[in-house]
Amino acid sequence: MSNSNKLNIKVSKFNNFEIIIIKGFGRSYGVDIDNKNNIYIPSFDKGLIFKISSNLKTFKTLDIDKKGLVETKKKFGHILKPHEISFDDKKNMYVTEMGYGNGNLAGRVTKLSKSGKLIKIIGLNQNNGRGLDGPTVSFFGKDNCLYVSEWRADKILRYNKKYELTGWLGKFDNNDKKYKKFYFGTRNNQNKLSYLNHPHALRFGPDNKIYVVDTNNHRIVKFNKNG
Repeated sequence: MSNSNKLNIKVSKFNNFEIIIIKGFGRSYGVDIDNKNNIYIPSFDKGLIFKISSNLKTFKTLDIDKKGLVETKKKFGHILKPHEISFDDKKNMYVTEMGYGNGNLAGRVTKLSKSGKLIKIIGLNQNNGRGLDGPTVSFFGKDNCLYVSEWRADKILRYNKKYELTGWLGKFDNNDKKYKKFYFGTRNNQNKLSYLNHPHALRFGPDNKIYVVDTNNHRIVKFNKNG
């Protein structure tokens, strides 16, 4: 198909495995697959999303505007350092955008419907309206809450169905009185074990516990739903 971006897609077999090699999308830190087996790759440095068909024969280059996902032929898009893509059980897409970085924030999670319509931009009201501080991963939990790893702020944020911040895991900020009653970390046991240092990925396990990749502490931390 006509596109100014070019992907090189190769499929090979090794023993009983099928190996798919995709090149040309730039730098990427995440990948996900929708319910129709289309592959979505966020291009961190190009500010775009590459959608590859399930048969691996065609692809689309996608950007996000005020209405939602749009196809583009441009080599660079407007998505602010897209780090990861994830889907919830209703087929909505969550694009985690790290923002500008270097203290300029503007991180956010953009929620899109299964048809690509813009539903909500989450997190831009944080940090005095400057956005999130380097979010890397967002994940829709089994408790119907959205969890976001705010990597530079050393926190895992939790949002309810109304996209309201209800608390976080990590070090408690005594200066932020607004969220004291919502805090779901170990507030009464603030020791080094409860501090996170640049947490990256997170998932809910089959035991309904939250597993966090605590990157700079070189460990995996398991929390229950109450922190």
